[in-house]
Amino acid sequence: MKQSLILWLAIVFGCYANTLVAQGENNNWHFGKQNFIDFNQDPPQIQQSNILTIESCSAASDAAGNLLFYTIGSRIWDANGDEMPNSNGLLGNGPFFSGVPMGSSAAGVAIVPNPADAQQYYVFSGDAYEDGTNKLYYSLVDMTLNGGLGDVVAGVKNIELMSDMSEFLTTTLGSDCQSYWLITRSFSNGNMNAFKIDVDGINTTPVVSVHPGGANYGTMNFAPNGTTLALGGSPFYISTFNSVTGTIGDFIAIPLLGSTLEFSASGNKLYAYSNGEGLYQLDLSSLPDAAAVAASQEVIYSLDPMTDGFIIDMRRAPDGKIYTLRLNMMSAPYVSIGCVQNPELSGAASNFNPQAFPTSSWWGNQIFTSFGEPMCIAGSIDTIINSRKDTAICSEVAAVLSSSLPQGSSYLWSTGATSSEIEVYDDGLYWVIAKDGCSSTIDSFMVQFHHLSLDLGADTQLCVGDTLVLNALQNNPAATYEWNNGSQESTLKVYVAGTYSVSIKDGDCFYTDSITVDVIYPEFGIVEGDTSLCDDIVLQLHAEGNMAGTYLWNTGEITPAIYTIPGQTGYYSATMTNICGVYRDSVYIEALNCQCIPFVPNAFTPNGDGRNDVFSINLSCPVMSAFSMEIFNRFGQRVFIASDPESGWDGSYLGGRADVGVYFYYITFKGRAGADFVFKGDLTLIR
Repeated sequence: MKQSLILWLAIVFGCYANTLVAQGENNNWHFGKQNFIDFNQDPPQIQQSNILTIESCSAASDAAGNLLFYTIGSRIWDANGDEMPNSNGLLGNGPFFSGVPMGSSAAGVAIVPNPADAQQYYVFSGDAYEDGTNKLYYSLVDMTLNGGLGDVVAGVKNIELMSDMSEFLTTTLGSDCQSYWLITRSFSNGNMNAFKIDVDGINTTPVVSVHPGGANYGTMNFAPNGTTLALGGSPFYISTFNSVTGTIGDFIAIPLLGSTLEFSASGNKLYAYSNGEGLYQLDLSSLPDAAAVAASQEVIYSLDPMTDGFIIDMRRAPDGKIYTLRLNMMSAPYVSIGCVQNPELSGAASNFNPQAFPTSSWWGNQIFTSFGEPMCIAGSIDTIINSRKDTAICSEVAAVLSSSLPQGSSYLWSTGATSSEIEVYDDGLYWVIAKDGCSSTIDSFMVQFHHLSLDLGADTQLCVGDTLVLNALQNNPAATYEWNNGSQESTLKVYVAGTYSVSIKDGDCFYTDSITVDVIYPEFGIVEGDTSLCDDIVLQLHAEGNMAGTYLWNTGEITPAIYTIPGQTGYYSATMTNICGVYRDSVYIEALNCQCIPFVPNAFTPNGDGRNDVFSINLSCPVMSAFSMEIFNRFGQRVFIASDPESGWDGSYLGGRADVGVYFYYITFKGRAGADFVFKGDLTLIR
């Protein structure tokens, strides 16, 4: 399967795929009055060139950084610094003095590779304002001519493309990464014109977009994404270019002056110059909120235009830094080159160096205002094929696969999905192609699910004497087990309380689970014991257990508590059924007559004949407390006292026999609910 995937990728991408290589097409800057910065060295070095221009220019190199030629549009020099033989008489970028162009068009020169022939380049040259003609021309350079040093193709020279051209143009890639767009500004109304350049040549009918600022000319710079376009002025604008249709829209006015603009390599920061502030940095993360973007302004280098001059151009270099040109005309014409060393960092951390290169001996008193227009490069679409990721998923949930290019412009997965990440549920080989501008990244994933399912269940209770089987068995016979008691079986029998855990290992996947088991000792009973009740009283009986279950009384009731039946003597029994079994208890309830009318005899004969020898009472209700029976003679002397209802007087007094006669009794006690009972009367002792 892996072999067939690699073969498929080769078929799909073989027509234009190359591993990402160095892109040195803009490594040589030739600009101004004989200036050349070589970015093939680290650090870059400034050297002398043959170029002569006040403003616009451009240079072309190959992918390895070897210089091909440089130009001011109206003049072209080869890699040796000699003007190409057929470049005499080129138009644009004047004005001309004694037949020599001064190169005073602000940003009117560009080089665009010919999509139909890798050895050819279009050179665009726009008139300077001083010429008064406002025309744009192009010529074609073929590098196979002049012994490989290149020359202008006869018959494709000074072709007029536009007759209402301002001094400003720029270029960007088409959506197919093989074609180009040339963007110009109209002189009369400031409209934006997009000319398509593809294998069929230059489409001379531009796509026109209206600029809301009208004829408000200024620098035009694309962000690295090739679609975000900054337009200088006051205010300056940030707009969106449609690389498919060529239209420019979504103009966002930033209420600041930005006469010179440049993006950082990520496109997150924008650097601008204002002759009232100096060099400042903007954070673009708040777009399209123009006010928030403006509020992020932070000056990183202040300049007083009366003493320090002006920053007149900025350009992002191959090393990711942003270089600045500062012109000071106050004493003698002087140009210095500065550098934003860390453009992605905020504020002062961006580390601006106002003097990145020493003053060169050949400079003298000269004026130049531009580093030149970078050459837009299509070439082969770079494709990065990352190593396959073998992914073991140690769960039953979905696996989330993510592209290594999370900010790409488009995605295509083997499943047909077009998001930056997907969820998969099955074993297999998955791939994604992510596109970012003109680069593609391919990631592949071999996914293997380890379908382990480990759940010992919730903590539970075990009835005493019972056994619980804990089961961790997996479908995979290669899985291994280890319980915290040392067992390596897939199951474990449990019959005592404790916490039990198991660890399962399957390849690189590791699972663990635990359960706490409590052993229950069932208890059940009726709270109330055997008792006697007055026959008009009911008692609530409560059946209680130490675990949940169902209840059933011999009365048919199924609630934990019931009431006795008044006047009924007998057993009340309750049955409880729970997970541990069936448990029973009973209680005996005696119903009593509690009217409390005692039988008191009025005479007794303590003569020892065994009949009626003791004076006592007979109670028909239970005595609850405080029973007292006292007997007094006719003189008021107490001859007998008892605190037990079962006690009686045997007719004795002070160790002898009491006299025959009449005596008086006084009986008190507390009955049900604390009621006081008092009985008194007389009795006769007869011998």
